[in-house]
Amino acid sequence: MFYSPILQEMFGVGMLDRTIVVFTHADSLLGPQLTLDSFLDSKGAVSTLRRFLEKDCSMRVLALNNRAELQYAHRKQREHLIGMILKLQVSLHTAIFKFIRR
Repeated sequence: MFYSPILQEMFGVGMLDRTIVVFTHADSLLGPQLTLDSFLDSKGAVSTLRRFLEKDCSMRVLALNNRAELQYAHRKQREHLIGMILKLQVSLHTAIFKFIRR
């Protein structure tokens, strides 16, 4: 089990139905030639992580590059995450969060 039963108690039984796993510092974790998929396909504990991500989180996973130098890259990463959240919201037929306009 990759998560604590305490988390499930705090957030409810369906918490994994609403979970998006975000890897930060993907630039350090993956290196220039390694993708997240190939990293998760490697042997050992990582393959256990892949099974967790596939089975429990429906592969809702995102790797963020913290060293992205261009604002464009940061914006694309943000847009991808927001898109994942909105897609999840639609699939669950519920509001996960509200946009607040000021």
